Amino acid sequence: MRKRHFSLLLISLCFLSFLQQPPAARSTKEHIPSSSVAGQALQLHFSGISVESRLLLQNSYGSTILKPQITAGTYHFQVPEFMSRKMGILSWKLRNAHSERSGNILIQAAENTRLIESYFGPRSLEAGTGDHAMLVALPTDDFDNIQVQVPLSSEEFFKDQSEENSLKQQNQLQWKLVTARKKTGKVYLAAKNESVQTGELVAEIYPARPVDFSVEILPPHPYADGNSVSRLRTSILKDAFGNKVSDGTAVTFIMREPTGAMLKTTGNSVDGYATAEILHPEIPGKYQIQAFVEEMAKSGVIDFEFRPVLKGFSVQKLEKRQFQAGPLRSFLGQLVSDGVTVEVRDSHSQFILKAQTKDGFATFELPPAHASQSKTIKISVLGKTQIQQNPYYEKTK
Repeated sequence: MRKRHFSLLLISLCFLSFLQQPPAARSTKEHIPSSSVAGQALQLHFSGISVESRLLLQNSYGSTILKPQITAGTYHFQVPEFMSRKMGILSWKLRNAHSERSGNILIQAAENTRLIESYFGPRSLEAGTGDHAMLVALPTDDFDNIQVQVPLSSEEFFKDQSEENSLKQQNQLQWKLVTARKKTGKVYLAAKNESVQTGELVAEIYPARPVDFSVEILPPHPYADGNSVSRLRTSILKDAFGNKVSDGTAVTFIMREPTGAMLKTTGNSVDGYATAEILHPEIPGKYQIQAFVEEMAKSGVIDFEFRPVLKGFSVQKLEKRQFQAGPLRSFLGQLVSDGVTVEVRDSHSQFILKAQTKDGFATFELPPAHASQSKTIKISVLGKTQIQQNPYYEKTK
């Protein structure tokens, strides 16, 4: 009885062990594709593999190791979607107990175009034919693979004229150079195929560097009164193609005095013109005026004659070392403005002092230090000079 029970137990264990063993792999027809399309299910069938076999897969996105799967009594390897959806070379290596095999599968992009990725720039161009922007377009499928096999064209629009061209292809990129025009304006561009189109791409063509120009002075009157303001203005600033320069172009105006000293002011262009204001000098004479767009363009030199505003003036001695110049009358007989400079020098033209006018007169007092140094003084205002003899002589009452 005990032997019978032992025999039944042994038979049961052998039966359970048989049930737990993996099914034997049947001989299957080998199928290893050399190419595939992104998104398609990808299976690799090998002959002579077992449950212990392993398949190493590797592409540009990473690597993984697969165990065989069994379907209808045959073993195969199912490539995961994150690898079967990406175009490029998929490398495989099969490892059995006593052998290794390897190979490659080329995965191509799917046929359906979902999106055209694009780059267009720079978006600012200089008028002429020497500046360019580049359009680069990449048609992609549902899995973001570049569709090398899908040709693209471009639609370009500028000032009521449009043109369509095929994009050039190189190294999986499709591209086109957009050359600037001689006139300013906006260039509109889009890349497309039969089913998909990019959004609107825009480049702005701005004026090129200005060419030389002319300058003029617009004075309220031609007198050197040291008080009035003249307006300096350029001609229309244009580039070599006739485009007005951009608003805000900085222009420097220079006015050279007869002595060689320079007065400077600046202005910015508006609608092609640049203007600035400059104070009339106090010294009459011929002045030279020129304007510059720094390191780009310049005007010619013009001459302007500022006339004397005074016909003459008188000087009165008030008391020891104190004098008064005036009344100082302008070109219409009116008193000159307050703040006009009166300069005093000694007989050797050495500077002594300056004074300013108030109500048409300038009052000043000589310093005692010059009492023994000068027998005369020169009093100058608005280009006129009076010489005062014996300025330190005190009159007796």
